[in-house]
Amino acid sequence: MEPSTPVLPTQVTPPELALSDAAPHAIVGVEVVAVPVLPGDDDTGPALGPGAEELSEQLGADLLALARATEDTDPSDCDPVDLREVFQDCVDLLSVQAEVKRMAIALDLPGDPLPVRGEVGDLEQIASNLVGNAVKYSPDGSTVTVVLASGEAEHGHDEVVVAVSDQGIGISPEDQARLFEEFFRSDDPAACRQPGTGLGLAIVKRVVDRLCGTIAVDSAPGEGSTFTVCLPRAVD
Repeated sequence: MEPSTPVLPTQVTPPELALSDAAPHAIVGVEVVAVPVLPGDDDTGPALGPGAEELSEQLGADLLALARATEDTDPSDCDPVDLREVFQDCVDLLSVQAEVKRMAIALDLPGDPLPVRGEVGDLEQIASNLVGNAVKYSPDGSTVTVVLASGEAEHGHDEVVVAVSDQGIGISPEDQARLFEEFFRSDDPAACRQPGTGLGLAIVKRVVDRLCGTIAVDSAPGEGSTFTVCLPRAVD
């Protein structure tokens, strides 16, 4: 009996590297090129190592999330969501990952609700990417701090402010300039050691923009990072 033909994994090529004669899939603003990868074939690169299947699944999920974040929807049509609950759920889920690294996630929430208008899934993308990155890029035994509070924007409207701080590797000014680009991955060796799709922060930026909010980063190499998101507070 002849052996069955193995199913070949694929590589995803960022838009700037995609071949012009390839047939892209129709995902909004993203060009995906399927390229067979043969183990040991010098022309197509090395065989996929441990964790590649998980990363491939994450890439597929991130591409879909990126497409959804680009959809033209009006957040004012959404019911208010208490952002405290979104971040509490996120921290609960990531606590297991943090415990493996002997890390702590300190969550500071006010007693009163912090309502914002948006799809729950979009708000979960903000929380999971920001807190997840903080855990991923922080050393063992460190602390990630997540603070939610009410604020007032320059135009006088109330807003909800989220600040996620870590004690990790930090981000250079050059990398900060490209941090929210699709498929961007830092050349910093410490960052390269961590797996990722280069889409998480791009998703966060698109969601924040769609919700008429802002996102900023304060960081320096070796000094950790703080990501601050401001979203309009829902008014009854």
